[in-house]
Amino acid sequence: MSTWHFASGIVSLFAALALCLIVLNQRINEGVIIKVGLIGMIISLLVTFALTVAESRDWEAYWRASFVTRCSVLVVCIGLIVRARSYVNRLREAIDIPCDFHEGMTRSILRRITEPAHDLAMLFNADSAPAPLEPDRKKARQ
Repeated sequence: MSTWHFASGIVSLFAALALCLIVLNQRINEGVIIKVGLIGMIISLLVTFALTVAESRDWEAYWRASFVTRCSVLVVCIGLIVRARSYVNRLREAIDIPCDFHEGMTRSILRRITEPAHDLAMLFNADSAPAPLEPDRKKARQ
């Protein structure tokens, strides 16, 4: 067995233990979807560790465990997205932010970004006359 193969098994064990601490901690409220994904990762990492310690040459089993790990990561990501959306919706209801608020802020930011280019474009526009000077500036020039 190669050193990297053995190291992968040991890292799988430590990762499974760390995830167990997250799942079993009562102060961390993951939600059902995230918890299912974490449990799937724990099981697949423990299987990887067991296969490594047993010096198994069944590469199909390693690939299956790796597949379950990746699927579990996807389930956790989906759970995080669902949780973030519900958090934003609850926050929006609590603050009562209208949906147009974000659109207005975006337009305001874009106006500030494009204003210098718009001013520069007005300089090259042949149809527009230059803006007259203010009366105070005329007196200062004379």
